[in-house]
Amino acid sequence: MHKSFYRPHNAQVSDVLVLTKPLGTLIATTSYHWMNDDRERWSRIKVVLNTEEANKSFQRALSTMVRLNKTGTTLTM
Repeated sequence: MHKSFYRPHNAQVSDVLVLTKPLGTLIATTSYHWMNDDRERWSRIKVVLNTEEANKSFQRALSTMVRLNKTGTTLTM
């Protein structure tokens, strides 16, 4: 493990938090997956997230991940 990697249980108030993706990206991709492939789980969350919102949030998350990966790839070359 890299020496500068901190597990959440070691976090302190003065620590810097580096976000590699926007908050909510995992929720957006997971809810999209559930909507398409796991109807049981989707039925539990569709009361707070409709199909249009799930699709829109997934497309935003996907666009962000593609852009960040492209930027990262460019910087490493």
